[in-house]
Amino acid sequence: MKNSMLFILCIMCLIGCKSNSTSDNNQSYSGDNSNVSVDWDGRYLGVLPCADCNGIKTTIDLNKDKTFSMSTVYLGKSDQTYTHNGSFEWYDNGSKIKLKSEDMDGAFIVGENQLIHLDKEGNRIDGDMGDKYVLKKLDMSTMKELTDNKWKLTRLLGRDIEIEGDKDVFLEFDASESRVSGFAGCNNFFGTFIWEGDTRIRFSQIGSTQKMCIKNMEIESDLLKALQNTDSYTINNGVLSISKARRAPFAQFQKM
Repeated sequence: MKNSMLFILCIMCLIGCKSNSTSDNNQSYSGDNSNVSVDWDGRYLGVLPCADCNGIKTTIDLNKDKTFSMSTVYLGKSDQTYTHNGSFEWYDNGSKIKLKSEDMDGAFIVGENQLIHLDKEGNRIDGDMGDKYVLKKLDMSTMKELTDNKWKLTRLLGRDIEIEGDKDVFLEFDASESRVSGFAGCNNFFGTFIWEGDTRIRFSQIGSTQKMCIKNMEIESDLLKALQNTDSYTINNGVLSISKARRAPFAQFQKM
C-alpha cells in the first residue's frame, strides 16, 4: 500500500513539473513579434540625421512579398532622388528587418506604425540624436482620391487651356508601381511619383515620347516642367491643383 501511494505521488510530481516547464516555455515566446503582431506593410517617411547635409528625407515601402523600395533626398545639397529596390528578411526574433539590394543595405526595428533605423551592427543608435532615427508610417487611404482618378488638364500657369485636337491632356497614377503617366498635348509622358503624406508629392524621372508636333508643344513643355517642380497638391470639389510650397498653382486638372 505504501509503495502504491509513493508511486502515485511521484507521478503527480512529474506531471506538475512538466506543466510548469510547458508554461515557462510558452512565456519565453510571448514577447512582441512584429512579423506577426504588427501591420507592417506600407509606406514610411521621415528625415534621418546627416553629417554633411540638413537631413536625409527617406521614404520606404515595405511589401507583403518581402520586397521594398526606398528613396532618399539629401536636403540642402541636391534635389536629386536616389532610389533603391530589393528584398528584406526578418531577424530571428521577428522584430527587426534587414534590407538588401545591389547598392545598399540597412537594418530597422519594426514597431507599431514606425521603423527605427539601426547601426551597421543592427543595434539601436544612442546619444542625443538617437530619437531622430525614426520613420513614421503613412495612412495610404488618404492618397486614394488622387490615385483612383484620371485627371484632365484645364489650367496651366494661370491661364485656361484650349487643346487643338480631339485628345485631352491628362495624367493618371499607378499607386502599386508609384508611376505617373498621361498625354501632354503631343507626346505621351511617364515618370515616377512619391506621395509623402497629407498633400505632399514629388515627381521624378519624367520623360516622354519624341514625336514632333506643330500644335500644343508649348503646353506640353510647360506641363512637364510644372510636374518636375511640384512638391504639393490639393483636391477641392473634383479639381486637382499642383504647386510648389505656397505659390499659386502650376496647373489644375478636372476629375474625368
